[in-house]
Amino acid sequence: MKATSLQDLFQFEKHIEDASVDFLKSGTGVDCFPATGEDYLITPRLEVLLTMGGADLPNDSPINSEPELGAEYLKFSATFEVAIVHDTAIEYNRENHLALVGSVRKELLRSASNWNTENLPFYRLKYLRPQGSSRETDADFHRTILSYEMKFVIHGDAFPGE
Repeated sequence: MKATSLQDLFQFEKHIEDASVDFLKSGTGVDCFPATGEDYLITPRLEVLLTMGGADLPNDSPINSEPELGAEYLKFSATFEVAIVHDTAIEYNRENHLALVGSVRKELLRSASNWNTENLPFYRLKYLRPQGSSRETDADFHRTILSYEMKFVIHGDAFPGE
């Protein structure tokens, strides 16, 4: 599938976060939102965030500028995070929270089937590697944040035509 523009193609955060919102909500049954959106007060909820790293040097071919494609780099690294959020005053209990953490981890194990050409038409996920987790509690919310290293490539046929 071709992107409508280079600007659209290079919105990595939007496309990857939106794809993950869909399959995480479907797989866990919990509302899921991009973390950089509005403040959502629904709990329990999942918040996803893609933080771009750098472009990866190709190890299978020399670096060639592709003016007809509009890019020199097709491979990228990123950090993908999912925050699992419960309201401490309403529905939080340790067992329910950790069960949801396990459910999110299970969904992210299914990388190949969850991120596919239907929901992520411009990119191909190369791998998703767990990096760790952290937990925090404030006056209102309990959060567990799962962090993953992500590598993906842009499909050559995703570049818009002139």
